[in-house]
Amino acid sequence: MDRYKYPLRYGEDEGYEHRDKAVFKMLVPLESAIAQHGYMGGIDPCATDLAIFPFVRQFAAVDPAWFAHQPLPALQAWLAGWMASPLFATCMVKLPSQSIRPFPTLGKPRADTTR
Repeated sequence: MDRYKYPLRYGEDEGYEHRDKAVFKMLVPLESAIAQHGYMGGIDPCATDLAIFPFVRQFAAVDPAWFAHQPLPALQAWLAGWMASPLFATCMVKLPSQSIRPFPTLGKPRADTTR
């Protein structure tokens, strides 16, 4: 990612070679999995979706016009869905440094099963 996003840091003029490798090795397999089920773990979001989302978001942000024209419709829709989600909006609120805030609730709390 960094070699694509910041090629000058690595003594390169452009990061296109690294971008193309990432598309082949990461984005195409993600596209296939998401196209098949909607999310990485199946029909419902899972921790893998949350873990890979920042990478895909940053990758798309380097050149949004290029990313929008790639043959990755399921991945693009998946990314748009996460970016429009209330969870993402809540997580991206800028807070003062060193402030503490409770974790957002994602729906109904689970029942306590330890009793």
